[in-house]
Amino acid sequence: MRHFFKVIFFLAAMLPSISFAGFDKGREAFLREDWDVVRKEMKPLAEQRDARAQIAMGLLFAKGLGVKQNWDNAAFWFSEAIDCAKLLQGRPQQIAVRILARENYVYSLEQAFEIALFDQ
Repeated sequence: MRHFFKVIFFLAAMLPSISFAGFDKGREAFLREDWDVVRKEMKPLAEQRDARAQIAMGLLFAKGLGVKQNWDNAAFWFSEAIDCAKLLQGRPQQIAVRILARENYVYSLEQAFEIALFDQ
């Protein structure tokens, strides 16, 4: 499963889009598994509506990479990436962002729901 998330992130990173200075540094940190740097570089980009960075943030929370695992936060970031995919209307990368974000969003919601059921 760990490699699955790396592949997803790598594919998302390959998508052509607006380049932000910290994204390359964040992608390199992701491949080195330096989660503090990933979070530091990706969070501001994610907040600026970069779908690739939003997917990265979702993956950090989904897997608990450098943060406490939190399916609600994972679902939030994947949902944000879905919304940003709408801004890519008509661009080839829109399809890849939507697929990556939606599949992870659904999985995150399922996990959050399952945890909520067991907590009751």
